[in-house]
Amino acid sequence: MVANQVPHDEILIDQEAGAAEKLESETGKQAVPFILVDGKKWVRGYHREERSRFSGSKLLAELREAVA
Repeated sequence: MVANQVPHDEILIDQEAGAAEKLESETGKQAVPFILVDGKKWVRGYHREERSRFSGSKLLAELREAVA
């Protein structure tokens, strides 16, 4: 799938066998969304400390760090 010119695969953890277990075993978390960058680094797609639970600037910074 391609959205916003970024190729990616969307995994729905309640529909993909083993996906929830993989997320929890590799991150220690159960909350979603998370982004697995290049199959190596997990980036959280939410920010509990933010009032809206999301910060686009934090997400972009974390994604940049993951691909650096």
